[in-house]
Amino acid sequence: MTVRPTESRIPAGFRAADLGEADVVLGPADTEEYALVSYLRSPLAAGFAVDYIVFVTNGVDVTRYDWTAELIGSGLVNTESTDIGMYSYVSFGTGLLQLTVDLNVAGGQIVTLSLLQEVRPAFTGFEFFFEAGGLGAQLDPDYSIAALGSDPQASAELANSFRNDILSSAADPPPADALPRRHRLPRLYERSEAR
Repeated sequence: MTVRPTESRIPAGFRAADLGEADVVLGPADTEEYALVSYLRSPLAAGFAVDYIVFVTNGVDVTRYDWTAELIGSGLVNTESTDIGMYSYVSFGTGLLQLTVDLNVAGGQIVTLSLLQEVRPAFTGFEFFFEAGGLGAQLDPDYSIAALGSDPQASAELANSFRNDILSSAADPPPADALPRRHRLPRLYERSEAR
């Protein structure tokens, strides 16, 4: 089976690690011939889907992708074979996740790629902001925060799957007066400059 065009190249100027957490097999001149990419970096949140993509950039045909997701020490193992280099996995447990894919390439050769990622319990701290009359409204009646697209599940996924990105962005926030009020955190979380 031919590798889909979207997985036959990594965007120009990028390496697999620029796209997420990655394992690669290097070819001549340090080119990434095979790459397994998780767009979400460890730690992952239990209960939310993670998509994995395999890039095959050397023009070799892959006949089958054999995926194994094992939550180490739990006995939870999920195996699946696909004819495309994409796999979606939801961990319902916590611990270390070993995700392995064996690429069955033309000529009977097998190329193995794997990632080891930590899975933690889902963070539920933001959910009270999205409830009607939740803490956000109680702290400041003029303050309103709504679930993303009026969908609390989408907001929970955003808060869990991109929590590290959100927290690293919040580590050096712009001055509070530079943001419109609707983008500011409630007073409980605003920093006081005079201490």
